Amino acid sequence: MSEPSKSAAPAAGFSIVRVLVIVVGIGAVAGGAFLWMEAGNRPKPLVPFTGQVKYKGEPVKDGSVLAQNIDDPLDTAIGPLDSEGRFTLETNGEPGVRIGRHRIAVSALKPGIPPTPLVPAIYVDMDTTPLKIEATENTKTNTATFELEGELPAPPAPMLP
Repeated sequence: MSEPSKSAAPAAGFSIVRVLVIVVGIGAVAGGAFLWMEAGNRPKPLVPFTGQVKYKGEPVKDGSVLAQNIDDPLDTAIGPLDSEGRFTLETNGEPGVRIGRHRIAVSALKPGIPPTPLVPAIYVDMDTTPLKIEATENTKTNTATFELEGELPAPPAPMLP
């Protein structure tokens, strides 16, 4: 005779409730970690930033100011210089610059063939410029006046036919 078949009983300590609690717990931890990482990836907000550039006491015209975020070199803002050497920074066409520290380069050329530099070369290159700003949530402090010093580079030689 054969023995009556025994059905397999769940292992001791197995409970569907325990499994669900573990799955929900792991999901909550993973979801929280994802949201925390995503919050860190969001760009900082834009804040207004204005200023003025002068060389030997005179406003620098016919150029622009470029701001490069020190913590994220791909994050840049630009502002054209007006007839009084004033600028307002914009990021991707939106008014403002991201909160944080930025290096400032000034590119200014007198129109002509070839164009003549209007500021010393040290201020044109992000690697050599000593100019920096700090954009903060306090928009009243988001302004700077830059008094450039030094000698202008020699004008380029005229192009001969």
